[in-house]
Amino acid sequence: MSIKPTFHIFGATGLIGSALAIECKNKDYDVCLYSASGNGSSKLDIARDDLTYVLKDIKTSDYIVNLAAVAQPMTVNRDKEYAYLINVVGNQKLFACAAEIGCKYFFMSSVEVFDGRNWSLTEETPKNPINEYGRQKATAEDFLLSHSYDNYVIGRTSWNVSTTNTGRCLVPFMIDSLRLPGAKMATDNIFTIASAVETSRVIIKSLISDFNGLLHIASPEPISRFEIAQIIMSSYLPGGLACKPCSFQDIELNEPRSRLNILNVDKSQHELNAFYSKPRKIIEKRVHELNLTGYLGGQDV
Repeated sequence: MSIKPTFHIFGATGLIGSALAIECKNKDYDVCLYSASGNGSSKLDIARDDLTYVLKDIKTSDYIVNLAAVAQPMTVNRDKEYAYLINVVGNQKLFACAAEIGCKYFFMSSVEVFDGRNWSLTEETPKNPINEYGRQKATAEDFLLSHSYDNYVIGRTSWNVSTTNTGRCLVPFMIDSLRLPGAKMATDNIFTIASAVETSRVIIKSLISDFNGLLHIASPEPISRFEIAQIIMSSYLPGGLACKPCSFQDIELNEPRSRLNILNVDKSQHELNAFYSKPRKIIEKRVHELNLTGYLGGQDV
């Protein structure tokens, strides 16, 4: 009789974590949820708390999923030290737990580990982060890659779109931006996006399979920020949104950001049979959901 695995999800109340918890339950997997806020989960700060009491509940057949992060680059810049504790030290602690127990470990990294100079970023593209968040994620990756224990997956993803009204979702963020006077959207700022639900399904597949190593997770079709704005403006019922097209170099940024963030996801499609919706469908679906809830912008969703 096989032992039923449990998914131990750290950062469980975030955008991807909340979607993953739902997907695991839908597939009849047991879950244990942990987050710094403790909102609907066990309260745990992976950087500062003792993880000993968590270890006793994790079996070799279980999975540790680290989605905990200080992810917004501006927030990272405001408190680099605390962000480092979560993004780097917390990852090291959880990985050490996984290695001690002998269970499989998933770490969520980011497209921000690249400099955005390549049109198609594969798992083999050299890392060259240009902002602090990317540097911290790259450091966290390197720690895993330098150890002999190799029962892990490093997932890199782009900006995800939520369906749970949790976390910093691309679509309401764009709606709020498009309400600002003089809003500008770059036609040459091109990237891949992802559905949090589809990202969660790939995470599950990567863990229950024999896959190990680096994995890119995103819709394979790139889209520009201006195109996203156009989709939202044409389908957001309350209206009142507007922007002017511009070049990426015309956007004032508080920290360096990549003009191109295009993940190549051939590996996840070929090795895990991952399915990804087209970006337009992902965005239109989310706008439809926000229309149904009467989202007016400037609110928490």
